[in-house]
Parts: sequence; C-alpha cells; structure tokens
Amino acid sequence: GGQHCNSIILGYGDGDNTIDVQYNDGWYNSPRTYKMERWYTAVAIYEQDSISLFVNGNYVGSKTFVQGNLNGSKARF
Repeated sequence: GGQHCNSIILGYGDGDNTIDVQYNDGWYNSPRTYKMERWYTAVAIYEQDSISLFVNGNYVGSKTFVQGNLNGSKARF
C-alpha cells in the first residue's frame, strides 16, 4: 500500500474551533469544539474505511471514506 497522511487538527480548513481529523483524501469536520488554554486528550481510530474520534474518552463521531490501506507512517499530532 501507499503512504497516507493522518492528523488531528484544531479547526481544520475553516478555523471553526472544532477538533477535526485529516486523512489522506479528506477530513472529518467534527462537531466537538475546544477552548484555548485547556488540555484535551484526542484519539482518532483509523480502520479500513472509517475514522472515529474520541475526546477526553468520549465518542464524538465517525466518518466513512474510500481509501487504500492505511499504514500510519505519516501520522502527525
């Protein structure tokens, strides 16, 4: 498989103060907002055709997509 870029990003694309997840062919624009000067634990789980986001141990949501095999070699945090 090829290499893919995966990231957890604050306000990706539109600067809307949400905790979003970028993957090779797009992004999941989550509804979960953040506040400056606070700590959060964000975890993104990548599977063959979906991504799920958890913040502070709580499920935020998920998105399905079509993409090749993920290997995580270019993950950014």
